Parts: sequence; structure tokens; C-alpha cells
Amino acid sequence: QIRSAAVLVMDQETGEVLLSQNSGDVVPIASLTKLMTALVTLEAGLDLDQKVRITNDDIDTLKGTGSRLRVGSVFTRDELLKLALMSS
Repeated sequence: QIRSAAVLVMDQETGEVLLSQNSGDVVPIASLTKLMTALVTLEAGLDLDQKVRITNDDIDTLKGTGSRLRVGSVFTRDELLKLALMSS
């Protein structure tokens, strides 16, 4: 079950749509903070292929907010930017 209002999942190699739900809807960005994070990261010229591991240090203990990313998961910086901008 998908909780997002709009979803589009495609195979990068073939372009085949694997999952689509309201994919034509125009929706606002996830948040200005996430957009600025992406902008600063891209303007800094950081390696988007660099692997980033999610650790216990990434857990928000101040506000108690959660994440769908599990501790121990590894993503490229590019994947994390895309996830941040797609999800909220």
C-alpha cells in the first residue's frame, strides 16, 4: 500500500513504468529546507556517486521526527537528494 498521493517509479534502463499513481498531478516541492539542501550540495560540487551510510548519528533525538531510511542503509548522495526531494 502506498501512502503518497502521487508516485512514479520507472526502470532507469528501459524507461518502463513500474508503478504510477496520479503521476500527472502537479504538486509542490516537499519543503524549502530540502530544496536548499539540494542546492547547497550541488553548488558545492560534492561527488554525487559517493556512498553515504545512514547511522545512529542521523537519528533526530531533539524533535523526535522519523525517517523511512533504516540505520545501516547505504545510498549514493544522488539517491539521497532524489529521495529527499520526492518524499516528505
